[in-house]
Amino acid sequence: MYSWIWQKLPLPGWLKFIIFLLIFLGIVAFLFLYGFPYIANFLPFPYGNAGSGSM
Repeated sequence: MYSWIWQKLPLPGWLKFIIFLLIFLGIVAFLFLYGFPYIANFLPFPYGNAGSGSM
């Protein structure tokens, strides 16, 4: 249904692409700012030690 609405929008293709890019980047930014830090509290390894190289 969403793709049907998106195809029927009376906008040029380049403008649809820019709108899609803004929506996609907004979702990614939301996940990095709010989603991942919230989920990190439930992961089985310490959040602050990721990538430190110590085992």
